[in-house]
Amino acid sequence: MKKSKPKRHKRKRTDSRALQQREKIWRDKLCKEIAPKLGYDHSVITDELLNDSDSGRSHLVEAFTHRTFAHEMRQSAPDRRILDNQRLEFLGDSILGYIATINIYRLAPQLSEGELSATRATLINRNTLGDIAIQEGFEFHLRLGRGEPNMGEAARSARLADLTEAVIGAMYLDLGIEHTSRWLWTLLEPFLKLDDAGQGLKHDPKTELQHWAHRMHKLTPTYETKENTIKTKRETTLTFHSQVFLGDTLLGEGEGMTKRLAEREAAKSAFKNKSLSDS
Repeated sequence: MKKSKPKRHKRKRTDSRALQQREKIWRDKLCKEIAPKLGYDHSVITDELLNDSDSGRSHLVEAFTHRTFAHEMRQSAPDRRILDNQRLEFLGDSILGYIATINIYRLAPQLSEGELSATRATLINRNTLGDIAIQEGFEFHLRLGRGEPNMGEAARSARLADLTEAVIGAMYLDLGIEHTSRWLWTLLEPFLKLDDAGQGLKHDPKTELQHWAHRMHKLTPTYETKENTIKTKRETTLTFHSQVFLGDTLLGEGEGMTKRLAEREAAKSAFKNKSLSDS
């Protein structure tokens, strides 16, 4: 009696076709939703992202590929060349520092060397870079390994900051320093908290609220922040709702895509309280 042939090889081919289809869909979304925001030429980027391999001239595919995804793909397809975004992250970190430094130097002529360094450190940090990634919609296009989305908020914050740096590195290589500088500073400048004379840093809403609470009531505001998970067929979105209290008194509430953004919005809402703003 003949034994039936195992169907394992057919399943592998099906899995391979499914992977190729998912890859095509992902590249198409990257081309339509992200590349135009960054200033890539549509015809060039369409040809490279949709038709070429990862060795094409554009570095966008590499920028949006997390090391955990690349590791899984290398295990399932050892012969395929899969690049992750760690090298671009390294490059983007230096480009980011350069662009921030020359703009802060130009905009704040009265600041000393130490004040310039403090201003730059306040401007380019994990929180700011993560906010940019969320604001520009980068997060939803990052290819991750299967377990990475469950690593928690701290890991997510670091991952988003690294992604922004990788995008900066990709843009520098693909589009040049002048284009990258204009694009990046447009996003960074709103986070620069200089006073009107360019002589010092303004405080963010949380710091201002803390100063007010210490001055008026000798108390420190406290924040209660909860995660909200919104699931759809295509993706899971994590948002945060925060309430700020002074003792037992609720001062304000806010929502955001990260814990820090939600707390900042709560602090901002507290200043809309008439009795607080008049104090």
